[in-house]
Amino acid sequence: MAYCHLYTYSYFIQANVNPNVNPIIPQRQGAVNHGGNVQPIDMAAQLLAAVQIQRLMMEQALMRLGLSEVAAREFMDNGINSLQRLRLLNEDGLDRLIKQIHRDNQGAGLLIPFFSQESVHATHFWVNHMYTLGLPYELDLVTEQHATLWNQARKSEKEAARTSSTLDLVKQPDPFKKETKWRQ
Repeated sequence: MAYCHLYTYSYFIQANVNPNVNPIIPQRQGAVNHGGNVQPIDMAAQLLAAVQIQRLMMEQALMRLGLSEVAAREFMDNGINSLQRLRLLNEDGLDRLIKQIHRDNQGAGLLIPFFSQESVHATHFWVNHMYTLGLPYELDLVTEQHATLWNQARKSEKEAARTSSTLDLVKQPDPFKKETKWRQ
């Protein structure tokens, strides 16, 4: 018997999973529970509840960054329903997503404030950093105060990368020109 762990807030929802049964296809009504295994219908309900809890927690985290409920739901509807999904985007993809949300909802009056956009970018930076270091990252750490700190770290890292590239000690040679006239 295998176990499926879904991390939610500060506790685990644990569902017994039978690897020989497809969890998407419910078993027939009146199926006998053999050996204490959770039936696929019960397991699917538990997994659905865990996914809904995860979506609600992500929505609340986005709202803590200053997004409205509608804007947070737009992120969710576009597939950003967990920090793992946010991590999968690159920075340009996140910019395009924010622009798409603005463009798609102009008539609805949806506006994502600039500081909230910066906070989402800072959260994206933090999640990628934590993933690279192999450290856990949790939704309850996504707050406006933490986003301010992460944004400062993000900007200082960009500035350090920019200054290190301009301080090359060796001057780059001029590009090779094919059509130069050589005299002998």
